[in-house]
Amino acid sequence: MALDKTTTVDAKNKTAPSASWQVQPFGSGQAGTVATPESWHLVASPILLAQSIVVQRSRQRIRRAHTKDRSEVRGGGRKPWRQKGTGRARHGSIRSPIWVGGGVTFGPRSRSEYTGSLPKAMKRRALSGAFAQQLGQGRLGLIKLEKILPETTRAFRQALPEVHGTITLILAPDQMDLSRVARNVPKVLVVSADRVTPRDVLVAKQVLISAAALLILEKRSKASRATLAT
Repeated sequence: MALDKTTTVDAKNKTAPSASWQVQPFGSGQAGTVATPESWHLVASPILLAQSIVVQRSRQRIRRAHTKDRSEVRGGGRKPWRQKGTGRARHGSIRSPIWVGGGVTFGPRSRSEYTGSLPKAMKRRALSGAFAQQLGQGRLGLIKLEKILPETTRAFRQALPEVHGTITLILAPDQMDLSRVARNVPKVLVVSADRVTPRDVLVAKQVLISAAALLILEKRSKASRATLAT
């Protein structure tokens, strides 16, 4: 389920030559060909791909531990005692970190202040660059799903190619019913085309894309050639 010919990446021009893509039926049916998207012939910077993965993983973290600082602890709005004349140390709030029951300094935070984000142009470039990298290694395959999808896990496994590693199956949103029979298959990741990330593409030994999902991916990764080449 790969390209007709081995596609190599030109490191000097950061482009991959255009090639026809063979459409393989998922299970049974007739094969066909389709042209590869133009935006997938441009290789993104490895630094950009690594940055997108780091941002994605940081945003997926579940931060359960959370402490309150002095501004979040209830109370402490009144000065405990006057500034001078009492013989005691001066204080402005009973919720100071040095008080029992006060706020915590430098404690764990569950907020998303440090997750980071990427501009839309960088997201498109990273996604198209991930597909270009897998395309250059011959790990992309285009499949055609029949109207009657596999209804059992056994039928789904028989339709999959023999790959020693993770398989990422990218489907259109209306085809995600197939994920029900694929949930018990090890090393198979079923992702919707409108939610796939560069990490989902790069971790796979084989990436299978349905013909309907290809149209959505082209729109998501579409960017000007001048922008991707910089």
